[in-house]
Amino acid sequence: MTENRKTYSTARSFRSKSLLAKGLLSAAPLAGAFGLFIIAAWIGLNRGSVPAHIKTTTYTVKAGDTEWSIAERFDDTDNTQAVVHWIEQHNRISGDLQPGQILTVPVGR
Repeated sequence: MTENRKTYSTARSFRSKSLLAKGLLSAAPLAGAFGLFIIAAWIGLNRGSVPAHIKTTTYTVKAGDTEWSIAERFDDTDNTQAVVHWIEQHNRISGDLQPGQILTVPVGR
């Protein structure tokens, strides 16, 4: 009778560990997917967003305009390089500006 209890106890212990392992394995992909969702949502919400205290306007690019000239025209800070970076990031500029292109630019930060 003692041997039967040991066998039952060992089998029960094995089943418990197996269920625990299965639970962890099925939770891991869900946790990973949730983490990726949070990261994607954060990037999506922050990409192109403008803080409430920054006023913006739209500007249509004319021939000869550069990011630098536009930044100097609309922004009155002493950090034109930061404004140029803001314009490039928020308008997803990767090359030269084209006449007729519409940009969002910060105004008088």
